[in-house]
Amino acid sequence: MNEEMLTDTSNSWLVKVCHPDDLKILFETWGEALQDNASRKYFCRFLCKPDLYRRFLCRLNPIRLGSSGEVHYWAVIGTDLE
Repeated sequence: MNEEMLTDTSNSWLVKVCHPDDLKILFETWGEALQDNASRKYFCRFLCKPDLYRRFLCRLNPIRLGSSGEVHYWAVIGTDLE
């Protein structure tokens, strides 16, 4: 996810698979993580089959390469809790 996805959510695949009640926490958490380049975790329900959402614990981790400490990409891990 990048800043464009946080501001223009109309075409985001996340909007299509994330439970509508969980979108706010998802985008707030990602926004905070992108702002300070720090790990975060949150709970979110994702659509697994038509009309079936499952609860996940999601962890965001910045991946830094080299000695500069700059974030090169993000690893996102979702653990199905059901």
